[in-house]
Amino acid sequence: MNSIIQKIHCVDSPKSVIEKEQLKTDFNSVITYKAFKNLDVIRSEWRVLTNGLSIFFSYEFLKAVENCPPSGLQNRYLICYKNDIPYGILCIQLKAFRAQESIQFKKKSGVFNSVSNSIKGGFSKLINLEGLVCGSVLLTGNYAYHFLDDTITHKDSFLLAEKLIEDYRQELNQNGHNINITFLKDFYANKKLENHNINESKFKEFSVQPNMILKIKPEWKKYEDYLNAFQSKYRVRAKRARKKLEGIERKELDFVDIKKYNVEIYNLYRNIVDNINFNLFLLNEDYFSELKKQLKEKFRLFAYFKDDRMIAFYTCIDNDTEMNAHFLGYNPSENQEHQLYLNSLYDMVELSLMYNFKTINFSRTAMEIKSSVGAEPQDMYCYLKHQNKIVNLGVAKIVDVLNPTEEWTPRNPFKD
Repeated sequence: MNSIIQKIHCVDSPKSVIEKEQLKTDFNSVITYKAFKNLDVIRSEWRVLTNGLSIFFSYEFLKAVENCPPSGLQNRYLICYKNDIPYGILCIQLKAFRAQESIQFKKKSGVFNSVSNSIKGGFSKLINLEGLVCGSVLLTGNYAYHFLDDTITHKDSFLLAEKLIEDYRQELNQNGHNINITFLKDFYANKKLENHNINESKFKEFSVQPNMILKIKPEWKKYEDYLNAFQSKYRVRAKRARKKLEGIERKELDFVDIKKYNVEIYNLYRNIVDNINFNLFLLNEDYFSELKKQLKEKFRLFAYFKDDRMIAFYTCIDNDTEMNAHFLGYNPSENQEHQLYLNSLYDMVELSLMYNFKTINFSRTAMEIKSSVGAEPQDMYCYLKHQNKIVNLGVAKIVDVLNPTEEWTPRNPFKD
């Protein structure tokens, strides 16, 4: 396809329109876009364009995040047009990133590990920047962009998204931002650049911890069928865990209940995130109630109570044929006594069987325990680009050095 001059329109607020030239497009047509801060301005159009897509592209989910954003995060919504006809969408987040605040290096024995952590810690102090994320930092999965053309290749869609992201980054910087790094997330292994001969991109690819997916087998009609598929030792383990829940009440909370227990829910959530290796943000205290308000029955929050005191909760989102495990929290001492986390995984399997989901997306944390309930790792890749060409050459290596990886042993609970 020939290169032509392309006009790009950027609307960072509904009232202003800025026109500029973009060179070297790969399409024999004019590709334009408009960017918005407030999803309500384009509610009807966005709903039409995202009809049939994942719930995480939906107006309702994105509006919940917009209304109750995580710390230091701003949403932007891009609609692109081909010859003035809607052609695709991009979900953008602007995020301040301070490595020292986000990364905790676990203490390990030995002089080498101590020196290594000191070097990493010192280096992390130098990383303080504003970034542009295409996708969602709240989720594990590719919810970055979607083009309406069924014939467009992955290569062309990736390169077009890169052009639009870069143009929008420049536009933001001309209006008071200082964004030097862009981040595109999350792609499964079959979308790797090398698999699609994408050599033109300036993005640098790096691997992240795998997403844990449980595929529901057709013969599992109820929870007992799932348990019967286990090897003996895993079946015994599951029954033992369930027995530890005796005396614990599990209750699904509606919107009124979530508002009532808002403080308890948030404190239990903080018990988890304050003790993990890497945390890019803190949720808004009203995030869960806002999700329930927007998603209604598509969002579910279950809580465990002991002596009328909430000791744990977990959340899940109905994403068509897939159940998505979302955020959770628990009291660490009660978790140890009652195996709350493991039981929440079994609960989600039982719920998925009840509602005929085909897969459970358990996300990318605690891989070993998730594999023990049958989830399998799916390799994932992200893309990073720094505007300094020299820094960009090694940016993926920098991420590999700073990224705290979780060492784990895969488990297979099922009979051969």
